Amino acid sequence: MCDLGAMAAGTTREIQITATVCLTATGLLVNEAEVSSDVPDSDPTSNQAQASTASEPVADLRLTKSRKTEIVIAGDVVTYVLRVTNEGPSIASDVVVSDWLPANTTFVTATLPVTVQYGITTVTWYTPTLQPGRSWDLYLVVQTLPGSSGVVTNTAGVAGKTLDSDPGNNNAVDTAYVYGLANLSIGKESHPNPVDPGGVLTYTLWVTNAGPSEAPDVVVTDTLPSGTCGWNDLPANCSGNPLVCTLGMIPAGVTRSFSLSVTVCPTSTEVLTNDARVGSSLPDSDPTDNQVQEKTTIGSRAGLRIAKGHNPVTATAGTLLTYTLVVTNYGPSVAQNVVVTETVPFNTHLITASPGNAVVSTSPFTYVIWSTPSLAPSSSVQFWTVVLVDPGAVVSGSHNVLTNTAVVASSTPDDDLRDNEVLDWAVVRAQADLALEKESSAGRVPRGGILRYLLRISNKGPSDAGEVVVTDTLPAGLSFLSSTPSPLDVAPAVWHQNRLRAGEIWTIAITTVVNAQPGAILTNTACVDSATPSTLPLPLCDRVRTFVPAVVQNQARVCEEGRWCKASNLSAVLVNPLRVYIPILLREDR
Repeated sequence: MCDLGAMAAGTTREIQITATVCLTATGLLVNEAEVSSDVPDSDPTSNQAQASTASEPVADLRLTKSRKTEIVIAGDVVTYVLRVTNEGPSIASDVVVSDWLPANTTFVTATLPVTVQYGITTVTWYTPTLQPGRSWDLYLVVQTLPGSSGVVTNTAGVAGKTLDSDPGNNNAVDTAYVYGLANLSIGKESHPNPVDPGGVLTYTLWVTNAGPSEAPDVVVTDTLPSGTCGWNDLPANCSGNPLVCTLGMIPAGVTRSFSLSVTVCPTSTEVLTNDARVGSSLPDSDPTDNQVQEKTTIGSRAGLRIAKGHNPVTATAGTLLTYTLVVTNYGPSVAQNVVVTETVPFNTHLITASPGNAVVSTSPFTYVIWSTPSLAPSSSVQFWTVVLVDPGAVVSGSHNVLTNTAVVASSTPDDDLRDNEVLDWAVVRAQADLALEKESSAGRVPRGGILRYLLRISNKGPSDAGEVVVTDTLPAGLSFLSSTPSPLDVAPAVWHQNRLRAGEIWTIAITTVVNAQPGAILTNTACVDSATPSTLPLPLCDRVRTFVPAVVQNQARVCEEGRWCKASNLSAVLVNPLRVYIPILLREDR
């Protein structure tokens, strides 16, 4: 209500009223006014007036864009911040923000308070209303391609259904230059480590690009280590001195590896030091890992091998057996302080060892030990031992086996110890030279007289004879009285001995009584047999003849006072397997 006071006739007064339109107002705004006074009005119909105004909401949406990542790196993420502000005066409805992804980027994420809709190249946000004076903040994260370069342009726009009083501030653009940045690292290892002088050493190198960008024009430089004699079989992408290897482009997150080999000088004794470094045409975020150093120890390696043989192939108990040892160094290094140890087999006796610098140990077994200061690669040395096989090495059975062991060792490491020891097996057989010699006490013995026989069984070796059996079959006309030693049986008389050693003589004395008629000739045969093979076929036999005279006065005289009468050809009388006697000469006293 406005009080205008008194108004003179014929005068006019104006009143201006200002009102604020409500934010939710729509359609026509109708304003009515009425005037009145205490004085009666002659025409009250003109005391009222009405005015109508159409109402349309207006909102000024403004979009701004900023980038949190100041420098854009190829392969790295970029975060964009978008802000939409409603400058009013009305509520903005159905507000849509669209962001067109830059070329050479991929969508990563977007954090929104409302629903996000995005396609392959466009990200869209929506809100139904935005109050005047309020802002709506959004952010978008994209990743640039690792190989991208040049300028990255990001454009976004905002629109709504409410009339925008200033559409010129509805778009925002951000432009950034893309820089490349890689993080290369290099590693290296050597094999074998330690390495032998004269051996081949292999280096394995690997280069990793931790990104974020692709690393173009990657180059590895490697310096030939001192103490090596040159590169071997270089890859096609490596050349020069120092060695330069071109690897080309390495994508982010990728590792490339390759190998180089060198020959170590045979005289090299120092530690081998190899340096390598990597670089590219891009800046490196961490150059501290762009170089590497590998140290390789020179370690000698000798490939020793021992071999052994014996002669003769089949040994005979009681004879000499020669062992030959050959030690070879297959390298690649000189073998230092080489020691060869041979164990002398059981049932043998060491006769000699060559070379003469051998040391013989007899506790607890017999060992022969040779020492040599060094053995060059690809060279050999020989050693010999001569042993006497025990004559009793084969007592029962057809043969025995001698086991001989030899071992080689060195202060120089050996990668394969399996051939540092050798076993040799020698078959031993026995052979004895048995002889049987038989004598009688007289060439003539009368009926009723005593006739004595003496048997001598000798073993001339070289081996002991086992299971020796002597058989004496007395002829008709003789009766057995006694013997020393006693026989196992008397018909025929049999004696047994388990072993007759080489060089041993076994004597058997037999006493008989003559009961043959006068004029008889008594032929007595004795034989020896053995389980051990003999030089001459077994059994071996010998015989002696005695005459029984008719007149006592003509009885045989003693051959010589206190001596036995000896048959001729005593040790050469043989009996063949058919038991057919070979005639022998008979010597008689007359």
